[in-house]
Amino acid sequence: MSEILLVIDTQDGLAEEVDAALGTGDQRVLCATTPDQTFAHLDSGWIDLVVCSPDAQGAEGYDLIPQLRRRLPHVAVAFASSADSTELAEQAVARGVCEMLARPVSPAALQLLLQRSQDSQRRQRVNGLLRRELRRAVGDCPIVAASQSMITVLEDVERATQCSTPTLIRGEPGTGKEAIARAIHMQSARHEAPFVALSCAGVAETYIENEVFGRARGDYTHSAPARRGLLAEMRGGTLYLDELGALSPRLQTRLARTLTTREIELPGENRTLEIDLNVLASTQRDLTREAKAGRFDDELLALFDPTTLFVPPLRERREDIPLLADSFLIRLRQNHGRCVRGISDSALEALTRYPWPGNVRELENTLDRATLLADGERIELRDLPDAVQSDHNEMSDDVWALRPARRSAETAAIRRALRATGGNRTHAARLLRISQRALLYKIKDYAIRD
Repeated sequence: MSEILLVIDTQDGLAEEVDAALGTGDQRVLCATTPDQTFAHLDSGWIDLVVCSPDAQGAEGYDLIPQLRRRLPHVAVAFASSADSTELAEQAVARGVCEMLARPVSPAALQLLLQRSQDSQRRQRVNGLLRRELRRAVGDCPIVAASQSMITVLEDVERATQCSTPTLIRGEPGTGKEAIARAIHMQSARHEAPFVALSCAGVAETYIENEVFGRARGDYTHSAPARRGLLAEMRGGTLYLDELGALSPRLQTRLARTLTTREIELPGENRTLEIDLNVLASTQRDLTREAKAGRFDDELLALFDPTTLFVPPLRERREDIPLLADSFLIRLRQNHGRCVRGISDSALEALTRYPWPGNVRELENTLDRATLLADGERIELRDLPDAVQSDHNEMSDDVWALRPARRSAETAAIRRALRATGGNRTHAARLLRISQRALLYKIKDYAIRD
C-alpha cells in the first residue's frame, strides 16, 4: 500500500532528501514551505506521514504540532534534524512527537519510519472499528442447531468460511442473519480482523456512501473533513451490509463495480486502492424478483448469487426453541441479576407452539420480559405475553392426530421421570418400563433437555 508523505520544508532541502531516500517507490511526496500550504495539503485529502523540522511553525507563528493533531488526529508526525539525537529526542517528547529522523535522511531509516507509521495507523484503525462494533456484538443471538434445517445452515456457514467471495444471507426479520454473518467471520481466516455491520435500510444515501466509499473534503458541507470509507479502511476484515436490497440503484452499481475490480477510488486523492476484505450481506427481499423488475442491479446480484444462505423462520424449526431459550436464559439472568434458571413444562410448551412472527428476536424479547416478571427460579406460563398464552390454550388443527398426541404425552412422561430420578437415565428408564437405549433414542428424537 502506497503512502502519502507531507514534507514541511523550511528551504533547507529536506524535501529533496526525503524524495531521494524514497527512490523509485510508489510513495507520493507533497511539499509545503508555509503554514498556508501545509494546511491546504492537510485539508485536500489523506496524509499518512508528516515530516518536518522541529522549528517548523504553524498558523500565526504558533506551534505546528497541536494544529496538526486537531486537523488530522490519525496522522504520524516525525521530526527531522541533524542536531544531537538526545536534544532532538527531548524536543520530540516535550511536544508529543513519537518519531525522529536523523539528517541526512537515509533510505533505511525512512523505510523503517514508514513501516512503524503504517503499523501504528493499522492498530488505530482496528481498535476504532472494534470499539464501533462492541455494542452491537453484545447480545448477539446464539446459533443453535437441533433442527435439520439449521444443521444445513451451519454446514453452509462452514463452506462460506473457506472463501472470500461475497455471500448473501436471506431470511425473515429477526431470524438471526447477523449472527450467521458473524459466525462466518469468526470461523474464517479473517477472524482476528474487525467485523463491521452497517444497516442499509432507513438511512440517507449520502450516509451509506460516506461510510462505505468515503468522501473528499467539503463534498457535502464546506467544513466536512476528508475520510476514507470502510472498503478502504477494513483491510483484512469483514463488512456486513444489512438489507442489501435497500441500497439505491446508484450505490448498487458502484458497489458491484468495486467488488468486481477489487479496487476503490479514494475520494480527493486521485488514485485507486486495492481492497482486501470480505463482504457479507443480508436481505429479506427476493432480489431475483427485484432484479427482473429493474429495481436491483443484475451484476451485484450475480456476485452474491453463487453463495446464498437461507435462514429458516423459527416456526419451521421449533426443535431449536428449547435450546435457544436455555442460551438466552444464561445471559438474561446475568444481565438482570435474577435467579431464574429454567422454564416450566407448560411455559416451554407454549413457547414451542407459538408461531413467532418476529422469529428469534421476538423469542429473546419475550424471555427478557418473562425473566423480569418471574417470581421464582422458573418462568411460568403466567409470565409469558397474552398472545403466547392464548395460542397455547387454543386447539390446533392437529389436536386429534395420534402421532403429535403420543409425542406430547411421551415427552411429558420422560421429563417427569428424569425430574423424579434427578436426571439418572437408567433409573428413569426403569420407571418408564422401557430400555435405556429406547429412552436415549426418545430423548434425542424429542429434543428433551435433562
